[in-house]
Amino acid sequence: MPPTPFPIATKIFISDRIISVRFVMAAFSLKASLRSLVAI
Repeated sequence: MPPTPFPIATKIFISDRIISVRFVMAAFSLKASLRSLVAI
């Protein structure tokens, strides 16, 4: 089995994870901003 596909797969997985974490953080910040708007 060639060792080349493994690093590519891990790179894709890590980038996908970073994207998902960023999306969650963005959603949380959006929720916080909406809450502050509701509070005002």
